Amino acid sequence: MKWKEADFNSGISNVNAVLIYGPDAGLVDELCDKALEKLEIDKDNLLAVDASDLRDKQDAVFAESCSPSMFGGRKAVIIADAGDSDTKIISELATSQSLCATVIVTAGDLRVGSLRKLFEDGKNIAAIACYTDDSKTLEALIHKELSAQAGIRQVTPDAMSYMLSHMGGDRGITRSFLQKIAIYVSDKHVVELEDVEKCIAIF
Repeated sequence: MKWKEADFNSGISNVNAVLIYGPDAGLVDELCDKALEKLEIDKDNLLAVDASDLRDKQDAVFAESCSPSMFGGRKAVIIADAGDSDTKIISELATSQSLCATVIVTAGDLRVGSLRKLFEDGKNIAAIACYTDDSKTLEALIHKELSAQAGIRQVTPDAMSYMLSHMGGDRGITRSFLQKIAIYVSDKHVVELEDVEKCIAIF
């Protein structure tokens, strides 16, 4: 299945595995963390392995993924930085009838190859792409982070224009910068161009 973020939020508890990939590494990490939060994964029920070690650790990964938790609750396995060369092993794991864990696979900007096709076309598994924010989604994020969550009453047009032209390549970096801006202007609750320029200079 091909997912958008709304599908991810409502469906992560109902799939065996999910592929989170794309050029926005910060958003990939954010959605991975969100999956663990929504699934209520305790640290004792989490196994993380880099895809470069997957072949050598395959037996251990399958054993952990296909056995019930000793501590109760859901289990999750994260396979990081995966690529098409890992498709066979990941397919065997994600479609195993004995699977007791949610498999979360993260990757960079994948071409339309075997790994994407596995998750986009498979049953009970899904893929979500993490593309960098365009001006529309970035402006919405800025308003949400500053206005709704930090109590900022106004972002001046020139400040918004400056942020739109200098941000958006990585969701994690964007959020960190907006948190910095919120603290910097917390006494006046207004974001002006001068504030943005000063914060970017020392960010």
